[in-house]
Amino acid sequence: MGNVSMRWNVTQRTFAIHYARRVLLSTHGRLFARSLLVVAIGSVALSVFAMLVVLGVMHGFRDHLERKLLGFTPHLIIRAVEEGDLPTTIGSDPQLAPYGLTVVPVVEGEVVAQPLGEEGFSDLGVRVRGMDAGHLAMLQGAHFFFPPSLDVGVSKSIGARALAPDEETGDHGVIVGSEVLYALGLHPEGVRTILLTAPLGMIDPVGNLQPLRRRYQVNGFFRSGLYQQDSQLILMDRGEAERLLGAQATYAWHIYLREPHEAATVVTALQQVVARGQPARGPLQIETWMEVNQTLLGALRLERIVMTLLLGLTVVLSGLSILGVVFMQVVRRRRDFAVVLAMGADRLLIAWMVIACGGWIGALGSGLGLCGAWGVTWWLQRHPVYLPETFYLEYLPFELRPLGVIGILSFGIAMATSAAWYPAHWVSRLDPAEGLRDE
Repeated sequence: MGNVSMRWNVTQRTFAIHYARRVLLSTHGRLFARSLLVVAIGSVALSVFAMLVVLGVMHGFRDHLERKLLGFTPHLIIRAVEEGDLPTTIGSDPQLAPYGLTVVPVVEGEVVAQPLGEEGFSDLGVRVRGMDAGHLAMLQGAHFFFPPSLDVGVSKSIGARALAPDEETGDHGVIVGSEVLYALGLHPEGVRTILLTAPLGMIDPVGNLQPLRRRYQVNGFFRSGLYQQDSQLILMDRGEAERLLGAQATYAWHIYLREPHEAATVVTALQQVVARGQPARGPLQIETWMEVNQTLLGALRLERIVMTLLLGLTVVLSGLSILGVVFMQVVRRRRDFAVVLAMGADRLLIAWMVIACGGWIGALGSGLGLCGAWGVTWWLQRHPVYLPETFYLEYLPFELRPLGVIGILSFGIAMATSAAWYPAHWVSRLDPAEGLRDE
């Protein structure tokens, strides 16, 4: 009996959905009824389309930004006051081997950059990062530009030649960010000299604090697509950075993972390795790439949530038009519902018929909105919308995620179905005698 009852319920609901479709589509040529139906379906379609397009752009922008961050920002950063404070067992520890760690030692610090022989350009505060030339390849998100004079010989890589000292002057080479290059008034294709000053220097015999100043050749520049990096960072040889910064140098290990999103898990394993290994003599600071950029990523997350809520209100407002359309259809067919009730039909079945009307409107509107969003996706993939250089984006990114699409379509159908609840409740309580009174 239970299986028979279940089959009967399924049959009833299938009949209700089929009847609801006929109720919506058979408006007997009434232009007003057809217009309201088109407006209701169009409002749902427009709301779903707007949600899919806006969230697609926001998801695409976030993924584009994450690729830039992960291409230039280390996935994990371990900082220490002294180089000897850094643990020495990280690279070879078997507990960390599954994560595919690549450890890059760096020296960092703040300096003041000043162009030599350039008038009208003020000093610029920048951050120096000293690293081995062989590790420049880890900065995959940056595009490096070198003058043609460096692209000769095969004894060492062009990056190593850019950071090596000049044979004539003895000045070491540096690679600066593109915005640093323009702020100092240097020509991209020329080889210019700059003066870097470390504010905390050495004490002279008289007892005065003398800053450390050294001359450097600008042998190239890079563009990462991140303004904060392009406008503040200078790359140089690690040993030379240690000599320039002196006591104010900060020693760090930049760690790159096989899967960057496992950074939080690796931090826990890393702390265990440090605790049971050789203890550090000084305090360690461990940060993930998400913590370093938490302000930016948090702002994007908040913006996505707010935009989802605001666009969700448009779907809620479209439910008002659905309520009017369904209620109008119920009132027009009150006699039909009264006849069916007088013949002994289940009131729940009548309610299912009316609710299915709202479901049909939601399904048709959501389907049209999805087709429009797919059309936008197809168009943008073949005809990208290029943006000005000030946006630090080459083109407008767009990405539709399956889970997001399913969630928005489900929300649109659910909201349309909910809008038909009151008309369904009203018609399910209809008295057949009252419905047939005027007939």
